[in-house]
Amino acid sequence: MGISIVFFVGMIISLLLVICLVIVIQKNKSFYKSDTKVSVIILSHNYPKNLKKSIPILSKYKNINEIIILHSDPKHFIKTKSKKVKNVNDSENNKKYFTLRRFIHTDKCKNNTILLLDDDIIPSQELLLKMLSQYDKNTQNCYGVISRLCDKTGYHTMSIHNNIVLSPILLSSKSIFKSVWQGMISEHDKLQQVIKEKGNAEDIYFQFMFQKIYEQKPIVIHGDYKHLNKKNRYSVVHPQKTKKLRNDFCKKLYKEN
Repeated sequence: MGISIVFFVGMIISLLLVICLVIVIQKNKSFYKSDTKVSVIILSHNYPKNLKKSIPILSKYKNINEIIILHSDPKHFIKTKSKKVKNVNDSENNKKYFTLRRFIHTDKCKNNTILLLDDDIIPSQELLLKMLSQYDKNTQNCYGVISRLCDKTGYHTMSIHNNIVLSPILLSSKSIFKSVWQGMISEHDKLQQVIKEKGNAEDIYFQFMFQKIYEQKPIVIHGDYKHLNKKNRYSVVHPQKTKKLRNDFCKKLYKEN
């Protein structure tokens, strides 16, 4: 009888603890906290429908107080009531640098913390807070979600020894983006190779230069994000060409160093 009462009381206490935990989660909405303000740079290329879905969501994130949309074509500017959004006609840079143009504009952000996004991706607020909670501990690194291995053996999408994070979701400081971009420009032949391929593998080159300058690997953060219109991605439309290009570029980069 005594054991039954103890068991019953234990069950009640456990239930109350679960209820309290649920209340705390609902109240705080996240275990991850950060007051860091973020500038978002979105590389937009002819898919305004994606922006109409992503901007209303990103504008509600309390940490984001600036969203810079780099349009490859000014015809695709979006009208928004959000004061956070700045539409930039980036067509000239697009002709010259293609996807590399995202790095040019980091120096113009009002915040020191910058999140690079493709126009077809929406990170969850939980993911952003998780990234920021790590970033706040060390602002001198890069934080991403999609990771790969790039070395002298090639480009590997399935590996436990990943050493780069890709640019569709990339968080770092203004100083890092600035110094790495300057480093990328300084190695003219490598930069021209990326430009020749219309910016394909710009994230590989950025990560290579980041590790060369800062002598550390980026941090991988796991979390939820949503793809919009993924089927139109160049890598999805031309998978074999993309794989070969990135594989050859990794071999060349790391073989020379």
